[in-house]
Amino acid sequence: MHWTEGKRPRVLEVREKGPRQRRSRTDETRDWVYGKEEGAKPIASRHVVIASHRVAFTTIIAIAIASLSLSFDLRLTLYENPRSRINKRGETVDEKIKKLDAELARYEEQIKKTRPGPAQEAVKARAMRVLKQKRTYEGQRDMLYNQTFNLDQVEFASEGIKDAKQTMFMDSVPLAIWETCTSA
Repeated sequence: MHWTEGKRPRVLEVREKGPRQRRSRTDETRDWVYGKEEGAKPIASRHVVIASHRVAFTTIIAIAIASLSLSFDLRLTLYENPRSRINKRGETVDEKIKKLDAELARYEEQIKKTRPGPAQEAVKARAMRVLKQKRTYEGQRDMLYNQTFNLDQVEFASEGIKDAKQTMFMDSVPLAIWETCTSA
């Protein structure tokens, strides 16, 4: 449940006053809008601390550290080459497909060894579930192949545009100026 829905947690309001800080706990029965008292001066977010009696300080610190590491990992993946991310995902999907192929082979042997009846039907049902998973992963793999193809096409088009731009620049620069620039 989000903290704005239902019961609101106690809020510890911290405002700086000289070299020391004055801390006051607000009354739980007052009306609140967006986490602040109505009519009160808005305070900076760094001065508001949610102090729920159910959440320990170490939990708050652990959440803060986890969110920092998550944002750092997110920054790394945002600046990573999209082709490498797609290739990594393609490799993991291929590994999953290989595992499912091996599992399907085991189920095939098991179906051959078991007598017709409920046991064989149960093995067939498990094999069908695995086959559906395999087809799902194959669809994902095909989609990843299409994405890499699209990236190649975009890269090729951008290189063509750069070449055309360079050619237009070369046509517009007089030969004497170009020779002067390249000889220096």
